[in-house]
Amino acid sequence: MTPRYRIATFGRPRSPWRDSIEEAMADAIKLDLASWDASRREWFIAVPVEMVIDRSRSAANVC
Repeated sequence: MTPRYRIATFGRPRSPWRDSIEEAMADAIKLDLASWDASRREWFIAVPVEMVIDRSRSAANVC
């Protein structure tokens, strides 16, 4: 199974499903919900932002 990722706030989706965590984090940054600290090499997500991970996709469902 290939997981997919999206950003949610208060349980509501704020971005489309993405194939990588990096793409989902880029969505969070565009929405001003996250930032990248280059000096610490860490992502920072604002509260109450959630990274939703869907691991239920099977290989047959992947486009």
